[in-house]
Amino acid sequence: AQANGGSGQQTIDLPAGTITLQSGSMAISGNVSISGEGAGATVINSNGTRAFTVSGTAAFDHLTVRGAAGSPGCGGALQSSGDITLRHVELTGNDITGQGAGLCNTGTATIADSDISGNAASSNSAGAGIHNTGTMTITATNIDDNTARGVNGGGDGAAIVNAAGATLTIEGSTVSGNTGTSTTCDDCSSGAISNDGTLTIRRSTLDSNQADNYAALQNKGTVTIEKSTVSRNTYGSILNS
Repeated sequence: AQANGGSGQQTIDLPAGTITLQSGSMAISGNVSISGEGAGATVINSNGTRAFTVSGTAAFDHLTVRGAAGSPGCGGALQSSGDITLRHVELTGNDITGQGAGLCNTGTATIADSDISGNAASSNSAGAGIHNTGTMTITATNIDDNTARGVNGGGDGAAIVNAAGATLTIEGSTVSGNTGTSTTCDDCSSGAISNDGTLTIRRSTLDSNQADNYAALQNKGTVTIEKSTVSRNTYGSILNS
């Protein structure tokens, strides 16, 4: 299905209530803005598939996307190779076999004043909340209670995977209560955030995350942490390798 109109930006205003997708993922290749009446008020139920596949420019605000399932590869609720903006958006209750149950970004993404929580992904380096291989900025956002389930190794990046070559800036945000697990080994899941790219964390909190090793951050790339709190993570906090 398509969520595109004619030339210029197309605006779609959604009412309060639950909208259940019936025809698979909505493809956005143009310039589209989708607005609801508030996160929790306007709910898009993916109905066991991916909700949106973005290759153009898309802005989402004041809505919830939930219910992605199955094996979509990278991207449960949202997959974007374009330019995507999320403001006052909740991505929750997405549970997939793959990476990025909330959002898979290979393009440019801006996330602000949002909540990415309660998502799960079964894959190594899963990034259950977010899987980023592009450029991403996260501001004033909660990334909480996501679960990465490792299949043939560690369940890394329960909240976020920032892959090699990717750039991620997190500012004024909270990453907490995320869990990395593994179905095949007892001591190999790591990091609410797994970073192989370039990561900057400013004025943020990494708290009460849980994994077998270094539950807050596993870093194999370049990381800068400024004026932030890292606390109460089990087991260990930061692995820099």
